[in-house]
Amino acid sequence: MKGSTPIPTPLPWLLWLAAAGFLYCVLYHRPELSGLFRDHRFLMGGLLGLSLTIAVSETIARVVHMPLLPPFFPAQIGLALCAAPLAIFLMEPRWMRGLALVFLAVCAWHFVALPVEGVTGAELTWRTIEPPIPRSAGPLHFQADGLALQAYFFAGLFAPMLYLAAGPLFEHELWSGRKPPRRWLATLSLAWLIPCACVQSRSLFVGALAASLFYLVASRGGQARRWLLAAALAAVALGAYWYLFSANKSGFSLRWAYLDLYWHKAWEWPWIAFGRGLSFEPNLAMLIPGVDPITHSHNDVVQMLYTWGLVTLLAYAAFWFGLLKLIRSGFLNRNKYWPVCALLVAVPSMITDLGFEHYEKAAFLVILAAMCMALAPRPGAAR
Repeated sequence: MKGSTPIPTPLPWLLWLAAAGFLYCVLYHRPELSGLFRDHRFLMGGLLGLSLTIAVSETIARVVHMPLLPPFFPAQIGLALCAAPLAIFLMEPRWMRGLALVFLAVCAWHFVALPVEGVTGAELTWRTIEPPIPRSAGPLHFQADGLALQAYFFAGLFAPMLYLAAGPLFEHELWSGRKPPRRWLATLSLAWLIPCACVQSRSLFVGALAASLFYLVASRGGQARRWLLAAALAAVALGAYWYLFSANKSGFSLRWAYLDLYWHKAWEWPWIAFGRGLSFEPNLAMLIPGVDPITHSHNDVVQMLYTWGLVTLLAYAAFWFGLLKLIRSGFLNRNKYWPVCALLVAVPSMITDLGFEHYEKAAFLVILAAMCMALAPRPGAAR
């Protein structure tokens, strides 16, 4: 079947990790924990709301459809609850430095491994869950996935990881009060287009291109020559994109058909407030006769409404409002652009595929939120 089906990831250890993190913060970092809830009400309220409403949705669905089985709690619940403890840990510069360096090492590995995998099909990794998907596109003969479970999931955590890694190191004083030159990050972001192209995802490539061009222009003050260079690079990149990815891909009409179906079915469901639940189990009754089978709506908002309901979607909207507000006030207003670039990489694939319903994309959003809360200036604190 076409499309990427959510993989069941209950991961109860994330719930225990979040509980242990909250307990530690209550005992040793109570002022910082209180500050998160005071300074980021919408963001923290959205995360807690997501955890609660997803748990209610899955519990109702299990009681209605599978009463003999225990409740199923997706990993997204634990991830959302881990955001606050993670943010407090990352307020310590050495932990933020360490996380950024780990992410940078993962990106360095993907710079080499994805082109090799895309051209030859050889996986330079200890993890081999599924063989690469054959798909010819110019010099590429396979859809590379790197450390992701499959190529469709790479746009989640791994694709924006370059900015999660390099942003704090290049735009914040984490190296004894000194920052490396920003032109290094601009160069890295342009070079990142190569491994992203090897995944052969149209939305990922467009997002990575938008992020690299945005950083190229914004980090230099938006001079006219920078805009001209960005336009020229965009023309070349989009030309290469058309050449590489115009064939062997599903069209807009197929995706729209499923998006429209899931949207209308969501409103027909009697439990619209909490959705259908059962996020780990594709509903085969939603397949459209006569067209390619796809097991989800290919849209973050529509899938959220269908799976976890209107209440969860409202909590998700509150989270996004809080996150974007924080990015604008804490970073864009201080000429720090890495959170915007990270979102530019990931958001297009959320529009054309799943979003928070993917474990990788949920992990990305939670880590991004935690890093933003840790690095944003706090009232009364010198940053």
